[in-house]
Amino acid sequence: MSAPQVVQTDNTAPPTPVISLELKTPTGQLKKLKCGQVKKGDGLIRITVQAFDPNFSRLSVAAQGNSSLSVPIVAVPEGSVGPAVPLSKTYNGDLTDTGYPVPTSFLWDPWSDPNIVPCCYVVRIDIWDRTVINNSWGGGWHNAGWEAIEIGF
Repeated sequence: MSAPQVVQTDNTAPPTPVISLELKTPTGQLKKLKCGQVKKGDGLIRITVQAFDPNFSRLSVAAQGNSSLSVPIVAVPEGSVGPAVPLSKTYNGDLTDTGYPVPTSFLWDPWSDPNIVPCCYVVRIDIWDRTVINNSWGGGWHNAGWEAIEIGF
């Protein structure tokens, strides 16, 4: 006979993720982009995301448009001078990683990505929590959020 085991049951999806898009002009001014149009030279797109779960598994942030086009977003963390990083991420065994628990902003230059074509896009964030069964983890519950934008050249 074995000792009692602790079991945790979480039958809830992560909270609905929040995503917002703003145009950051070359002068530093921020303009809301809800269903907005952006052309090359207008500035960069500031993406602010918040998506979390105590049992975080993974999240993805992608621009979806042009029928079946889905482009993972790679952007520079706002305030950073470092290189662009993927906004999508996975748990990878780090129990302290809960996703983006506080609003986190990135500056995206869609014109630097050759996969982005002039089109209407939905910038979508998806988050999954994890299920641990027999010492391995996988995706569990899911939730999504998005904003629409038109990117022109």
